[in-house]
Amino acid sequence: MPTTYRPLAPSDLDSIATIHREACLTAYAFMGWNYSWRKCRDWYAGKLPEWDWGLVAVADGPVPDGGGVHPELVYRHSQS
Repeated sequence: MPTTYRPLAPSDLDSIATIHREACLTAYAFMGWNYSWRKCRDWYAGKLPEWDWGLVAVADGPVPDGGGVHPELVYRHSQS
């Protein structure tokens, strides 16, 4: 599937916070990690201006099934 890449933007914060929170609730359950979605979003909002290392991959056209993947926010490390 063809994709285009663009820099991270403030409009990405809601999706980033959702993905991060869900992943950490699972990965750090043994530590009792349970930050709210709002705390995650606020943390990322403070970091976004200094992050120039990532790009968002945007699918060009319809995404088949998805299978639980968040194709609207797939990050790759930029080549610099």
